[in-house]
Amino acid sequence: EKHLKLRVAGTQNRALEAVWWSGVEELDGRTLTTGQRIELAYTIEPNTWKGETRLQLIVKDMKSDDGR
Repeated sequence: EKHLKLRVAGTQNRALEAVWWSGVEELDGRTLTTGQRIELAYTIEPNTWKGETRLQLIVKDMKSDDGR
């Protein structure tokens, strides 16, 4: 209930998974919608699950297209 898992796409539309620990609190009631343009500050970490390792983004901060 505090964390968010997102699927985001960059400029080349390549889908990436992102995790934002305490993201619900950070959004402070704002809503993200499909297709919305956002800017993310993040780090990259490997995530291993069921023997498969993928890179995932760890979101540190976000700014939406409305400037918040």
